[in-house]
Parts: sequence; structure tokens; C-alpha cells
Amino acid sequence: MADIFISYARIDQDKVKSIANALEAKGWSVWWDPKIRSGAAFDRLIEKELAKARCVVAVWSRHSVDSDWVRAEASDGLERKILISIAIERDIRPPLRFRNIQTDSLIGWDGKSPSLAFTKIVADLEEIIGPPAKKRITASTKPVIQKAMRPGRKYVPGDMVLIPGGNFLFGDEKNEKSIEYDFFMDVFPVTNTQYKEFIDDSAHDVPYIDKIETKPYNWNRVERSYPEGMSEHPVVLVSHEDVLAFCKWRSERDGKEYRLPTEEEWEKAARGEDGRRYPWGDKFEFKRLNCADYYLQMVIKKADDWKIGFLEDFYEKNKERVLTSPVGQFENGASPYDCQDMAGNVWEWTSSWYDEFKKFRTLRGGSWYAVGYYCRCASRYEFDPDIKDMNVGFRCVRSK
Repeated sequence: MADIFISYARIDQDKVKSIANALEAKGWSVWWDPKIRSGAAFDRLIEKELAKARCVVAVWSRHSVDSDWVRAEASDGLERKILISIAIERDIRPPLRFRNIQTDSLIGWDGKSPSLAFTKIVADLEEIIGPPAKKRITASTKPVIQKAMRPGRKYVPGDMVLIPGGNFLFGDEKNEKSIEYDFFMDVFPVTNTQYKEFIDDSAHDVPYIDKIETKPYNWNRVERSYPEGMSEHPVVLVSHEDVLAFCKWRSERDGKEYRLPTEEEWEKAARGEDGRRYPWGDKFEFKRLNCADYYLQMVIKKADDWKIGFLEDFYEKNKERVLTSPVGQFENGASPYDCQDMAGNVWEWTSSWYDEFKKFRTLRGGSWYAVGYYCRCASRYEFDPDIKDMNVGFRCVRSK
């Protein structure tokens, strides 16, 4: 059984070979026999290998978009929700059915040079089928799990953990503060699946902003549903009023009082008592969170590096794809209390005012768009409560 089935037009064999070799070099098994297109006698073999594959990679070119073989194989991957879409030629639009999923560009890539797009494809593959076999069996490459994680415990969206009251160090100045009560906090930010339950049970507007940059995150206003493949991603494009409405609905449904955390509650859950800089400790490690540094695979130290490397290069090339990540993907970034995605992925609404004039609310946590410095536990950001943004979400708390 191959990990990856590559669907392509035979005329693109040389270009596809470099992709297949790069994926095999990562440790995955790849099925892409270049001789398979020679005739219909291989129908059963194709069906057999396709059915066994754990991921389907469709390679789009001016030849493959017209191929019935590729369309059929890509459709199988789409229906099984294991499809990754790649373009290898310019000005190519995948067939209509596949335009609602993100297509990565490997145009002109030789299979060896550093490529941000290929790095993202590898991350997507690990999300679908897990790390490659040779990576899994090497002890030194296993994810570092926080000691606070209880062995064998598998959290799901909606689970909450207890945050004990008491003293803790707050802010960059590490002033001692105290929360005089225990409370529960969501392990993860609220996901699209959770938010859809609220949408289905109300007449509330779905997350949608009529802007080019928000297109990958916009819900379908007719079907009142989130984009395909984003069920476990944090919901975004929600205002402060939207999330308060969700908290009210969740409270009525469960018979418990849910609300947004204060920024003190949020920070206690993120860093524990010892004033650590990040949920896992004081050292920044971009592999523990979804942020701009993670996408560039480097620690971004200068504003120009973010502007040129991330904003003008990476983001410009990838702004039509979803850059949030499924909650819990960065398990080794958990806080001392097991809360996850507290650094990066999405900024999170709190109930606290940022300013004395009560004009802005406080966001916490940083996001996929931010550099690591802004993903510190103590980092604060002012935000208009009426604004909806593609890198702002939320999580809930409730009293014990």
C-alpha cells in the first residue's frame, strides 16, 4: 500500500518525477508508475492502487486538466477528503470541481532547491497521513510532548481543562497577580464545526467578508457552511458581538455559563505560574506553532525579513490558500495546563478592554500572520470589537 498516489498526465512525466522523488526522499511511499497510462488494461490496477492510497496528489497542467484519468482519480481523492492539488504550469485553472480547494504552485521547481510551497505540501501531507515512516521510527524526530499532557489523553474540540486559581506572573514585566477562583478553559479555539452547530440552531449570519483576502475563509452564505476541509480549523471572521452570541447559545444548550476569558485568565492558562515567555518555555521554537516563522522555516528577527520574506513573497504566493491550521496540530506547543494553540494560529478575543476609553478589545496569542515575538504569552493587541478578520478567533471559559 502506497502512502501517496500521484495523478498526472504522462506527458508531464519528467516534471512529476522530481516531485515523486522529493516525496520519497522524505520517507513516504509513492505510487506513480509512468507506464500506467498505456492502456485500459490497467483499469483494475489503477483502481486497486488508488483505493489503497492514503493521499491523492493531483498534478495540474494544460495536459492533465483535459485528462479523464486525472479528473477521475482526483475526484476519488476529493470525495475521500485526501486530495492535495498542485499546479506545475502557469495560467492553469483546475477543473471546476476542484477550484474550491487550495492548489499549491510548484511551477519551475527542480525537486531539489529550497521551496516554501513544497514545505507547505509536506505539512499538509503530515496532516492527512501523518509523518513518513522513516521519520516515525527515528526517536530523535518524534514530537516533544509537554510533560503536562496526560498519557493517552486525546482531546477533542469542546473539551475543557481546569485552570487553578492562585498567584502567577503577568505581562512582560512579570508582575505578580492572583486569580481567586478556579475556572475551565477550552483546550482549543472554537472550530468551524462547533460554530456551525450554533449557525444551524439560529438565524445568525455566517462568517463572511466580501474581500479577496478573506475568500479562502468565507462561509457559503446559501448553504450556511464553512469551506470544505476546514472542519477542525478555528472559526475566523467573527466579531466580538458574534462570539458573545455563540457563548450565550452554548450556555443555553449546555446549561452552563460560558463566556470569553479576561486577558488575565487567558494568560494564566497560557503560561502557568512561572512567567514563561511561551506556553512551552522561554525559548522560541517555530516548529511548535503556526506563525510566519513556521512558514519560512526560520526565526524572523527583523521587520524587513517579515515584510519581504513572508508578506511580499510567501503570502503573496499563497494568499488564496488557507493558512490557519487544524486545532491541535502543534501538540508540542501545549501550555502547562494542556491548552493548545495558545501561541499562533489565530489571535483570540478576550472580554477585556484594551484602553481606558473602552474603544478597543484585547486580543491575545498571535496568529499565522504574526512573527514569533507577537505570539508570546504576554503579547497584547488592540482590536475594534466590530471588525472581523481572517486571523482572529476565540475560545471560551466557564466557572467551576
